[in-house]
Amino acid sequence: MKNRVTAITALIFTGLLVSPSVWAWGRIGHRVAAQMAESRLTPHALAAVHDLLGPGESLAGISTWADEHRNPNSGAWHYVDVPITESRYDPKYCPPRGCVVSKIGEFRRVLMNPLADKLEKQEALKYLVHSIEDLHQPMHVADNNDRGGNLTQVQFLNRGSNLHSVWDSKIIEHASEDKQKWLGDINSLANARNIIEWSKGMPEDWATESLQAAKEAYYLPGTRTVMRSGARLGDDYCRTALPVIRSQLAKAGIRLAFLLNEIFRSSATTQPTEKTALNSAVGPESRGVASGQTSQIVYHGNVSSKIFHSPSCKNYNCKNCTREFKSREAAVAAGFKPCGMCNP
Repeated sequence: MKNRVTAITALIFTGLLVSPSVWAWGRIGHRVAAQMAESRLTPHALAAVHDLLGPGESLAGISTWADEHRNPNSGAWHYVDVPITESRYDPKYCPPRGCVVSKIGEFRRVLMNPLADKLEKQEALKYLVHSIEDLHQPMHVADNNDRGGNLTQVQFLNRGSNLHSVWDSKIIEHASEDKQKWLGDINSLANARNIIEWSKGMPEDWATESLQAAKEAYYLPGTRTVMRSGARLGDDYCRTALPVIRSQLAKAGIRLAFLLNEIFRSSATTQPTEKTALNSAVGPESRGVASGQTSQIVYHGNVSSKIFHSPSCKNYNCKNCTREFKSREAAVAAGFKPCGMCNP
C-alpha cells in the first residue's frame, strides 16, 4: 500500500511539473471564447462539429476537457516557455514532445485527414479548441525563469496567489463571474476590421502576440520594472490587464471559428482574402457561405528550415511543418524554399 501511495504521489507531482496551471483561462475564459467561436461557425462547420461531439455537446462544453484529462504526457501541450527577453516565438523553444504551438498543427491535420476515425477526430477537436484558447493566455507562452509566472508569488487584492493564476482566472473573476457579460464584452470587439486582422497569420504569429502581451504583464503598474515574488497587485493592475484579457479572448474566439470553418468547409477555397476572412468568422447569420469553388493543393512549410513540401513528400507532416500555403507562390513570397526531394 505504501509503495502504491508513493507511486501515485510521484505521478501527481510529475503532472504538476509539466503543466503550468490546472485551469488555463479558468472555466469562464475558456467557455466564453468557445461560445463566441461556435456562434460564428458556418452551417457546414457547425453540423460537422455537432456530428463529432454528439447530441447536447457544444464547443463551450468541451473547452476545458483537455484540462480535465491532463496527464504527464499531454501537460506540455498546453504551453511553450519563450523567455520574455525574446522578441518573438521561435520553434526552438518547442520541445520534441510538442508544445501548444506545434500541437495545434497536429490536431488540425487529424481533423482534415480522411483516414482518421471519428474518435481520433473527436479528441483532436477537443484538444484544438482548448489549445487555441491556451495559446492566447500570455502566461502560457512567456517565461521569466518562473514556469510561466507560476513561481512568481504575488499578493493579488491582498490575497496570496501567483502571476500565472492571476492571469488564468483571478482577474476575470474579479471583474465579473457573469459569462453572458463576458461574452458581450468580447463580441463587442469583433468588428469587421478586427476580424480581418485577427484572421491573418499562423499559430506562430499568435504566439508572438501573446509573448508581447506577457512582457507587459510582468511589469509593475506605471513602471518598466519587472515584478518579482512578493509584488502587491491591486485595482490598478486589473485596469491595465483587463483590456488585454478581453482582446485575447476575442482573438481566440475569432481565430478558432476561422480555423474550424476552414477545416470543415464543404469545398476547399482559394487563398484567404480579406473578404473570405471576414466571411469565415462573422457568423452565419450575417453572411452567405462560399461554395462551388475548386480545391487546391495545400503546401506545408517547415518553420525551422524554411522549406516547404507538397502532400506527396515524406516530410509533409514533419514536426515543424506547421505553416500552410495555398499556392507555391505564397510559400516563396513568405521566404520559404521548395523541397529538393518533392520539388513542389
